[in-house]
Amino acid sequence: MSYYGALQGEFEVPGKLGVIDIGGGSTEFIIGQNEAILSDNKYSHRSSKTNGICFQNDPVTVEEMSTIRNLINKHIHREHFEYSIEGLIGVGGNVTTLAALNSPDKICSFKQIDRTTLSLDTIQYMIDILSAKTLSEKEKMPNMPSGRADII
Repeated sequence: MSYYGALQGEFEVPGKLGVIDIGGGSTEFIIGQNEAILSDNKYSHRSSKTNGICFQNDPVTVEEMSTIRNLINKHIHREHFEYSIEGLIGVGGNVTTLAALNSPDKICSFKQIDRTTLSLDTIQYMIDILSAKTLSEKEKMPNMPSGRADII
């Protein structure tokens, strides 16, 4: 499970911890404290652009981004405020891809970016950049893993 995998890291989070795994088929948001899982929710909102659920255009429109932000806020903010999390760890391919794209170095192994910290400002900046690009442009980005451009 993603939560227990995240606990294997060297993170010092006093209190409640959120772990998010954004996948191509679903998003899992887990909240725990130490070894105890307090909430484990899986949402079938697909991150893949090819499924046509949220994104119909290439690049995505402002309206499509607003729709997905509202979906995310509806779930994540509810969980955050209900449990007052004090830290958030992202795991899985999409989070790893963001870390790789943010790296100034050529990534040869995902071990190079393990335990990367991305600020909320950095993530927002990356979302703005990625959402403005076409699929073809994303595929050509340095450090974009093969087969990830339509998901990220």
